[in-house]
Amino acid sequence: MEPKFFRETLAALAFPLVEAGEKAEAVNSTLAEVVKSGDLRLWEGFSVMLANSAKGQRFDYEGVRSLLKSRRDVRILNCLVGVSLALYKVLRARSPHIENLLRQLEKGRTKEVEKFEILLRQDQKLPAPCGGLSGERLKNVFLNYYEEKQHSVAELLSLKDSFDLQYALSQIFSERQKELILKELRGDVFTKTEREYYSRDIKKKLLAIANTDLQKLARKLL
Repeated sequence: MEPKFFRETLAALAFPLVEAGEKAEAVNSTLAEVVKSGDLRLWEGFSVMLANSAKGQRFDYEGVRSLLKSRRDVRILNCLVGVSLALYKVLRARSPHIENLLRQLEKGRTKEVEKFEILLRQDQKLPAPCGGLSGERLKNVFLNYYEEKQHSVAELLSLKDSFDLQYALSQIFSERQKELILKELRGDVFTKTEREYYSRDIKKKLLAIANTDLQKLARKLL
């Protein structure tokens, strides 16, 4: 799939701001590309994409599966689907199309979904092949992006290549500090030394950046 077309369809899937039938022919292909990407940030948004694709009955599990050539990718798809179903239950997301997804996809996955539910409720990382995903981040992404917030379109698209953010980070943080920030975003486990360094130095800078008064002052000076 062409990168530009992938991004456009991804936006349509992640944000239900389009007509139900728009780009329907690309839904399964886009979900397959998300699975194959190996990008944890996109995997974190899979539950949003899956729920939104179900609104127009555009999602076809067998259609997505047929586009995956390796067994590993099929296992990842099944894992992401199972995690998504568990997430809907944990967050009590009970819209008609999500209920329909549960009826269609939970059959044969009951034990797996129950296992994922436990991990999500405890904000624990998920096992392979969904390894690296954080329960806390999965819940936050779904709650932030599922409620049809138009202002978040640019935010999701920037997950793949936010050069402006990388540049801004470079003005404040060292390369090592940026690595630890990204590690925290991915939900990776810190060593004791890394955790102490993050809390002692990096977190203080982040708190200062998040200060609304400081943000207002910066905007005024600029």
